[in-house]
Amino acid sequence: MGEDPRIYASKEIGREIVNHIVDRLSELAYRLLNRTGFLDRSKYIRALKIQADILAEARSIGREGYAILGSQEYGTFIQHLWTGKYDEAIKEGEELIMKTKELRRT
Repeated sequence: MGEDPRIYASKEIGREIVNHIVDRLSELAYRLLNRTGFLDRSKYIRALKIQADILAEARSIGREGYAILGSQEYGTFIQHLWTGKYDEAIKEGEELIMKTKELRRT
């Protein structure tokens, strides 16, 4: 197979990244199961659907769509989603979907 061509890759870094992802997901799952009511869970699911729509729209546009994923607006959307500010996430996400649809038209 040969040497790994990625200069900065290592098993240790990979494990750290995986552990970080698992920790964040378990924290989110705990919060959703133990500290979140039905209404907020419904909002979370709606915001997650919006995220899937944003990703699908961005992918369908190509380079310009992927730029949206690196935008401040998308970062804010993800932050709101992560911190449980679902109303804000939904609003921000819907605006991002509109932007991706506008990009598609141009």
